[in-house]
Amino acid sequence: MRRVGGRERPSAHLEEGKGAGELLDVVALGDTDVDLYIRVERLPSHDEKVPGDYAGIYGGGVAANFTCAASRLGMRTGLISSVGDDNFGAIALRSLDEYGVDTGGVSVLAGVPTYFSVVALDPTGEKALIIVRTDAFFPRWERIPTAYIERARLLHIAPFDLGAAARAAGHAAEAGVAVSVDLEPGMVGKESGGLDAAIPLLERTRLLFPNEQCITALFGDIPLEEGAARLLGHGPQMVVVTRGAQGAFIMTRSERFSVPAFRVAVRDTTGAGDCFNAAFVSAWLRGEPVESCGRFANAAAALSITEVGSRGNLPTRDEVEAFLDERASGSS
Repeated sequence: MRRVGGRERPSAHLEEGKGAGELLDVVALGDTDVDLYIRVERLPSHDEKVPGDYAGIYGGGVAANFTCAASRLGMRTGLISSVGDDNFGAIALRSLDEYGVDTGGVSVLAGVPTYFSVVALDPTGEKALIIVRTDAFFPRWERIPTAYIERARLLHIAPFDLGAAARAAGHAAEAGVAVSVDLEPGMVGKESGGLDAAIPLLERTRLLFPNEQCITALFGDIPLEEGAARLLGHGPQMVVVTRGAQGAFIMTRSERFSVPAFRVAVRDTTGAGDCFNAAFVSAWLRGEPVESCGRFANAAAALSITEVGSRGNLPTRDEVEAFLDERASGSS
């Protein structure tokens, strides 16, 4: 929000979002930031100094990455998020504009620094991240434009605030908008209330995307299928567990199967899960069979990690389909 005469009013982005009133395929709710990249020979351990080289500043954020990836895949996308009125905020918004993401739901907060991440990247493409949170990290409920949610076929949530996320999901459900949720371990830790705090959100979720580490954080060391089944029991119609180089495990009320990953030359794994989720949702919205959605998503994620930056090589639908045709022999 921008402050005028001691009172907050919506930013220009929130008031004049491009294509105001236009129907969107997907609206994402969550974070947008910038990522500061540092190349290191190896990731540091506790109390260790490791020299690094500056590698660039890129647009980032879980929800923002999702919208950029979905837009590249042909979806009409919008974002509900917050940035500060600083240089990082300008970079974040410019990156969204470059990918054709509607920023009509983004608040610009006066006097607030935009949150950012520091990404240490090793020669194998693996990374370690430090998320530097600010008051712009996740939009407060009063800054979430509910009318904007109603423009979408699907609301995708990165629920760093479980309470606000559940309220948004409830509004979406009442408006007939499907809900998908990207669940990470940090979102459901003890300080956030764990599984109990997430249940109101899960009850309104159609597609749930936890990663493998999230299953462990919630339930301990149990079989993956059992963890997915427990989550399915709290309301989602489908649970898609992302497993990095192992691909994905998908469970619905009538199906369960694994979809293997594709082997590629890895340069940076940052944002691969966001790209996977966007590709899966885009295929699902097109009415593709569940297993085809998983294969399409794995292919998109594989292409995305062949360049540096969470948006370094976000593929188009044609590029994903060409990649799948090349791999049709079954090699991975």
